[in-house]
Amino acid sequence: MLRRLQRYNVCNDVFHIWHDGLFGTINGLRLGRLPSKPVEWVEINAAMGQAVLLLATIADRAGFEFSRNRLVPRGNFSRVVNMYGKEYSLYSDGGMFRRRGFNQAMILFLECVEDAGRRAMKEEPLLKFPYKVERGKIGGLPISLGNDEQWTRALKYMLTHLKWLLAWISKRY
Repeated sequence: MLRRLQRYNVCNDVFHIWHDGLFGTINGLRLGRLPSKPVEWVEINAAMGQAVLLLATIADRAGFEFSRNRLVPRGNFSRVVNMYGKEYSLYSDGGMFRRRGFNQAMILFLECVEDAGRRAMKEEPLLKFPYKVERGKIGGLPISLGNDEQWTRALKYMLTHLKWLLAWISKRY
């Protein structure tokens, strides 16, 4: 019984990443917006909160810190802090005035995802992620809120990247 429990990885049950059509989901929460299928910001914020908690958990389990940013998991009100100590909100109400800060937060979060991916590939040289992350884009799509279809697809790619990181951490630690 103890051996079976030692092999059990709770992260796989706590963070269920999947999809609902064009949306990536984490624990059943959709991440993104489409004109034909509007998603309330409260659901998007909750999904981002789960993604932040997952990435922070991955970093903690692997014993590393992000090179330039720090995650602050707070559920629907999660944040990311840049290397200068400025905090950015990883949640929104959809208002135009807050969009710039939210977009910066999304870019910083993606940098953390990229950091974790580099760490994983360093430890597991055969590991190759399905989407390239560079300069605020994943799979060539901007992680910043703009075109709803592109943003939703970029978020789905980001969740796929997190799912791969979850598999890596489950196998490795």
